Amino acid sequence: MLLNSDTTCCSLTSSYLGVSFSHCSEMKVKLGSPHYRPGVYTFSFFGQPMTATCDRDGWTVIQSRGQHGNSPDYFIRDWADFKDGFGVPGQ
Repeated sequence: MLLNSDTTCCSLTSSYLGVSFSHCSEMKVKLGSPHYRPGVYTFSFFGQPMTATCDRDGWTVIQSRGQHGNSPDYFIRDWADFKDGFGVPGQ
Protein backbone atom coordinates (compact mmCIF):
# COMPACT_ATOMS: atom_id res chain seq x y z
CA MET A 1 0.00 0.00 0.00
CA LEU A 2 1.36 3.41 -0.92
CA LEU A 3 0.50 6.72 0.68
CA ASN A 4 1.10 10.11 -0.85
CA SER A 5 0.05 13.67 -0.18
CA ASP A 6 -3.52 12.93 -1.34
CA THR A 7 -4.02 10.16 1.21
CA THR A 8 -6.12 11.23 4.19
CA CYS A 9 -6.85 7.86 5.80
CA CYS A 10 -4.23 8.00 8.46
CA SER A 11 -2.68 10.13 11.16
CA LEU A 12 1.04 9.68 10.54
CA THR A 13 3.80 11.81 11.98
CA SER A 14 7.58 11.46 12.06
CA SER A 15 10.69 13.61 11.97
CA TYR A 16 14.11 13.49 10.35
CA LEU A 17 16.92 16.02 10.71
CA GLY A 18 14.62 18.00 13.01
CA VAL A 19 11.90 18.32 10.35
CA SER A 20 8.43 16.97 11.17
CA PHE A 21 6.39 15.40 8.39
CA SER A 22 3.31 13.25 8.00
CA HIS A 23 4.37 11.30 4.90
CA CYS A 24 7.47 10.79 2.79
CA SER A 25 6.39 13.15 0.01
CA GLU A 26 6.14 15.97 2.54
CA MET A 27 9.59 15.08 3.90
CA LYS A 28 11.03 15.15 0.37
CA VAL A 29 9.56 18.62 -0.27
CA LYS A 30 10.59 20.06 3.11
CA LEU A 31 14.15 18.71 3.03
CA GLY A 32 14.82 19.11 -0.68
CA SER A 33 16.64 16.69 -2.94
CA PRO A 34 20.12 16.97 -1.39
CA HIS A 35 18.89 15.90 2.06
CA TYR A 36 16.02 13.50 1.28
CA ARG A 37 17.03 9.90 1.93
CA PRO A 38 14.84 6.92 1.03
CA GLY A 39 14.76 4.33 3.80
CA VAL A 40 12.80 2.92 6.71
CA TYR A 41 11.36 5.46 9.15
CA THR A 42 9.24 5.19 12.29
CA PHE A 43 5.95 7.02 12.16
CA SER A 44 3.38 7.57 14.86
CA PHE A 45 0.19 5.97 13.57
CA PHE A 46 -2.70 7.07 15.78
CA GLY A 47 -0.28 7.15 18.71
CA GLN A 48 1.34 3.76 17.98
CA PRO A 49 4.84 3.40 16.47
CA MET A 50 4.88 1.94 12.95
CA THR A 51 7.70 1.50 10.48
CA ALA A 52 7.24 2.47 6.85
CA THR A 53 9.56 2.74 3.89
CA CYS A 54 10.06 6.03 2.07
CA ASP A 55 10.91 5.22 -1.53
CA ARG A 56 13.05 7.38 -3.81
CA ASP A 57 10.01 9.07 -5.37
CA GLY A 58 8.57 10.16 -2.00
CA TRP A 59 5.94 7.46 -1.63
CA THR A 60 5.23 6.09 1.85
CA VAL A 61 5.13 2.30 1.58
CA ILE A 62 3.33 0.68 4.49
CA GLN A 63 2.87 -2.71 2.87
CA SER A 64 4.70 -4.39 0.01
CA ARG A 65 4.34 -7.84 -1.37
CA GLY A 66 6.83 -10.01 -3.13
CA GLN A 67 8.58 -13.30 -2.62
CA HIS A 68 12.01 -11.76 -1.86
CA GLY A 69 13.44 -15.26 -1.47
CA ASN A 70 10.57 -16.46 0.72
CA SER A 71 8.80 -19.76 0.22
CA PRO A 72 5.76 -19.80 -2.13
CA ASP A 73 3.39 -20.14 0.85
CA TYR A 74 4.89 -17.18 2.76
CA PHE A 75 1.66 -15.15 2.52
CA ILE A 76 -0.65 -18.00 3.56
CA ARG A 77 -1.22 -16.77 7.10
CA ASP A 78 -4.05 -16.16 9.49
CA TRP A 79 -5.53 -12.71 10.17
CA ALA A 80 -3.49 -12.22 13.37
CA ASP A 81 -0.21 -12.30 11.39
CA PHE A 82 -1.46 -9.66 8.96
CA LYS A 83 -2.91 -7.53 11.77
CA ASP A 84 0.29 -7.67 13.85
CA GLY A 85 2.62 -7.49 10.86
CA PHE A 86 5.38 -9.78 9.68
CA GLY A 87 8.45 -9.59 7.52
CA VAL A 88 11.18 -6.98 7.43
CA PRO A 89 10.34 -3.35 6.52
CA GLY A 90 12.10 -2.26 3.35
CA GLN A 91 12.35 -5.76 1.91
